Order: sequence, then structure tokens, then C-alpha cells
Amino acid sequence: MFWDQVAVVYDVFVNIINRKTHKELRQIVSALIEPGDDVLECACGTGLLSVVIAQKSGRLTATDFSKKMLKKAEKNCAAFQNITFSKADITALVFPDCSFDKVVAGNVIHLLDNPLTALGELNRVCKDGGMLIIPTYMNKNSKSDAYAAAGVDITAGYKAVELMKQHVARTATAGVCSDVGGFGGLFELDLTGISKPVLVSGTDGVGTKLKLAFLMDKHDTVGIDCVAMCVNDIVCVGAKPLLFLDYIACGKNVPERIADIVKGVADGCVQSGAALIGGETAEMPGFYPEDEYDLAGYSTGVVDKDKIIDNKKMAVGDVVIALPSSGVHSNGFSLVRKVFDVENADIKTPVEALGGKSVGETLLTPTRIYVKPVLALLDKVQVKGISHITGGGFYENIPRSIPDGLCAKIKKDAVRILPIFRLIQEKGGISEHDMFNTFNMGVGMSIVVPASQADEALAILKAEGEDAYLIGEIVKAQGEEKIELC
Repeated sequence: MFWDQVAVVYDVFVNIINRKTHKELRQIVSALIEPGDDVLECACGTGLLSVVIAQKSGRLTATDFSKKMLKKAEKNCAAFQNITFSKADITALVFPDCSFDKVVAGNVIHLLDNPLTALGELNRVCKDGGMLIIPTYMNKNSKSDAYAAAGVDITAGYKAVELMKQHVARTATAGVCSDVGGFGGLFELDLTGISKPVLVSGTDGVGTKLKLAFLMDKHDTVGIDCVAMCVNDIVCVGAKPLLFLDYIACGKNVPERIADIVKGVADGCVQSGAALIGGETAEMPGFYPEDEYDLAGYSTGVVDKDKIIDNKKMAVGDVVIALPSSGVHSNGFSLVRKVFDVENADIKTPVEALGGKSVGETLLTPTRIYVKPVLALLDKVQVKGISHITGGGFYENIPRSIPDGLCAKIKKDAVRILPIFRLIQEKGGISEHDMFNTFNMGVGMSIVVPASQADEALAILKAEGEDAYLIGEIVKAQGEEKIELC
């Protein structure tokens, strides 16, 4: 279901739920249930909410871990024939198939030691297109009027955390040992099959591409860029990303906008297989404008020391494979913004040269994440070098994976240049050299493999969804230069 239909019920719980707040909860949940819905209620307690759900739904399956609670619930719901009661732990539900239109979590999620496991179970048993209804807890005792008067809203921070939990939950992997909101994110290493584990870390940000997000008022994809810039780097040495943390600094904490940003981060984590185990949102009034923010991230992965990609094995005759980019990715936007004068120009009108997309939409296309295809390739082919083509383009990044004495000879006419780059070059009057020295030009990553394994490598990458192709070969260097575009 990917959490696209989630109702998070806020601000209805205090430390001890009283009659007033429970009445509010029943009213909110009732409004979300439609006639004929097949509903699962977890942690039903004494059945007070079950009555409300049964009145609206077609069928209700009510569960609780406590037999004592279930007996009370059965008594309180005796007048309803459409309720089935079942003993079940919210972290290990007994229903093998996803069959419920609505899944109500009860008031227990915030009390669990392992809420991510519970959320994963709730997601599993909810139909695609269904809805999870998650009552949650906010600390009403933590509030500072003085701090709010200075521009920092603590309660907005709490709400943002609650909103983002649904997105964080879908990134959980077996190693996650903690929920968001603690002082540190916990992750247990599984070193099965790894004899000499080496941790590999990378950190980066989205840069001035964020200006496009502000102008387009679209914030749910830049998180993918943030993840991509980190995990694409660490996979270049052969590491599998394990975890990710983000940092958001903003002028004003708008919880819904922060949640959109984190949704993008979570999307990137899912694409790369990394767990989002924590982060920081800093509200900094007076430092950032109210409608602006900065976004950065950090990732750690692991690789067996004996499997670290070693470019010393590279040799004359090896070939260079290109993995296509999705667009400009997350680099060169200071130049892009100047070329298109994005703050003053119309960037929302469709452009024929961009396939009917606007300049703003095209530029905001998120960075492609290559982790899973590359890891699949590493299992079967001898990879001798990988370059993530970011700021500095071909001239800056491809040489970083080439050893002394060798040179990557790239055929310019083999590069499948994307329309956005031709438009940038034409509108900005930029030389070909500067284009290849600034942008990825349609190639987000280059991989060097033996010529004898080129066909196999291309087939593996294609099976993983990458339309990879050859762009050059490794030759003997004529001087100190490690790249030649011809």
C-alpha cells in the first residue's frame, strides 16, 4: 500500500485517556469508516470504539492480546452480529492475506517497544488502496509560549514527527532496533557472509536544486535526491547501504511540508534498501526565510574488505558502461538557475523540447538511485571501477575511479544526451567542454568491466531496470590526464 492512504488521528490522547478525549476519537474514526467496509481493529480493549466501527462498517474483526479485554469487548458489543473477536498481537497478526478496507490501530502504537514492526503488520493486512487509521500520542505538557514568540513552535515539531512516522516505518529493515524520536538511531549489524566487515559512510545535500522545490511548491521528491547523493557514492566502493539519517533546517516548521520532505527521503531509502533510523529538524527563524529550508543526509553501508572495488585491477581494453541519468540530478543548479533565470521566468509552462513537461518539472526530476542494480552486478561480474557522475561532470568524476597510467576514452557521440542538457547549452551559450565539466549529460554512473564480460553486465543491468550501454574503453594514458572525450 506504501502508506499513501493513511489517516493519523492527532491530539486526542493525554497520559490517561478520559471520556472527553475518547469521545473525540470515536467521532473522528467514525467519520473515516464507510458503509460496507471490511474493518480490522487491533488492540480493541473493552470495545468502546468497536461499537462505533460496527455501526458504520459491513464487517468488523476486533483483536486484542488480552483475553480479559476481549471478554469485556464481547460483552459490550453483544448487540452486534457483524463483529468477530480474535486474540492477536499487533506485532504478529494472524491474518495471512491482505483483506481489510480499513485497519484501525487502537491507542497502543506509541506504547510499544517495537512500533515499526506493528506498523509493518498493519500495512501487510490492509488492502491496496485501503486506509490505516492510527490514533497517536502528542505530549501536551511540552509547550513554551516564550519560545513560540521567538519563532520556534515545539508542538509543530511534535506533529511533524508523528506525521513522518508513517513514512519512516516503510523503510524498516531487520537491523532496525529503535523508533524515531530517541536520542540515537539503533541498528544491529548482520554480518552473515561477511568475513572482514568495513563500514563505508557518505554525506551530502541537495544544494540549490531546493530553490526549484520552493518555486514549484513541491517538496516530496527532494528527499530522494538527498538519499541518492549519499548512497550512490558509497556503492561506488561496493558497499551495501544499511542506514540513513537526514537533517532539515527551516525558517518555519510546517509539519505537513516537513512530512512531505521526509516522504521523499523514505522513498529514496526504500529504493536503496537503507533504513531511515533518525534525523533532525531544526527550526531556525531569522536564519532561513519562513518558506525555505535546507536538506542534507548521511548514510552508512558495509562491504567485505576483500570485495572492496579495487581499480588496480583495471587494464587496457576494459570497457566503460553508462547508466542513464533521470535528468540534471542534484548538481550544477547554480548554473541552471542562472541560465533559466528561474526566480523571474515562467518555469511551469509545458515545453515541447522537453516532451511537454515544464522546465520546473523537468529540473525537479529526482536523482536516479543505482544501488540495487549495481549490487546485483557485483555479485556476478568483475567490476573494476565505478564513478558517480555528480558536480564536475565527466572530467571531474570519471578519473576518480581510474588508476594512474590509464585513461578512460569516452566517445561523445555514444553518450545519450538528454534534451534538458541541449536546452541548457543552447539557452546559456555554454561550450561543450563546460557542459561535460559541469553536468552528467545523461549518464549518472559509469562502470568499468572486462570487455569479455560486457554483454553479461549489460544483460544483468537491463534485468534490473537499467538501460545501460557502452560509452568507451580503457586505454594507456598519454600523460597525466585520466579521461579523454573524443
